[in-house]
Amino acid sequence: MLVVARKNTKHIDVLESQITSRGQTTIPASVLRTLNLKKGVDRIQYQVLPSGDVLIPRKQKEENDPIIGKFLDFLANDIVKNPQHLQALPEPLLCRIDKITEGVEIGNLDTPLPDDEG
Repeated sequence: MLVVARKNTKHIDVLESQITSRGQTTIPASVLRTLNLKKGVDRIQYQVLPSGDVLIPRKQKEENDPIIGKFLDFLANDIVKNPQHLQALPEPLLCRIDKITEGVEIGNLDTPLPDDEG
């Protein structure tokens, strides 16, 4: 069951839609309006709660910070052009990092992340 609570109201709409043999459903028009979703443009997410209930919020658009990208490019170029400026981390800092991250397991960083996009 999908329960949609509209903003600024105490009334809760209980809506249903049928699941097709291909596992698809149509989102009711009132839900599209409530979430301000645009067909063919917006995406939704499915958040499965420990209780077994599922929340279906609008997927927030990722905001890319153009400054961060330019800064990282600058650093990468500087490292290539000026490798003599690279310095090893001081031993006390390395020990502190080891202490803070003790027990933290890091998987294989070369393994691709799973594609959760549907």
